[in-house]
Amino acid sequence: MKETSEQLNTLLEQFADKQTAGQMSEDIRQADQLLTSIPAPTVSLQTLRSIKSQVHGHLAAKLRLRTRAWLASAAGIALIVGGTFFVRTHQPVIPTESVQIALASAIWDDDSLGPLQYQVESIAGQVESLNGQSEVWFEEDAGLGAEIDDLQTIALTTDFWKG
Repeated sequence: MKETSEQLNTLLEQFADKQTAGQMSEDIRQADQLLTSIPAPTVSLQTLRSIKSQVHGHLAAKLRLRTRAWLASAAGIALIVGGTFFVRTHQPVIPTESVQIALASAIWDDDSLGPLQYQVESIAGQVESLNGQSEVWFEEDAGLGAEIDDLQTIALTTDFWKG
């Protein structure tokens, strides 16, 4: 204690003269004695338990959050690995020709497809009849060819379309 008091005096003498430093050192010693004479306040057992339970709950919540994040990451990695393995090893099942024929006949033999088949056949017949017609059909139709020629002449001779 004597050594600490001397060190304190040496420190205080750097900031003040010897007499003032001695007075400051004595004030500090008396303040220490006063503080040691006052008993420290005690915390009730119930308050201490409450604080401990709050700290424990907070730490447990953080641990649960970290655990959930780790588990979610692990589950994601497992899904990626499993999906990659499945895609690489999975061979698609190709039905045999007899199964394909049976499936097609089951679909097309359905009675509800009758009207649709009729419409498809009707449209196919119309398309086939159009194939035989001339590609310049519009020239035969009530002067459409002359009207197109007039529009082409207007487009060539005027600057209307240039803006």
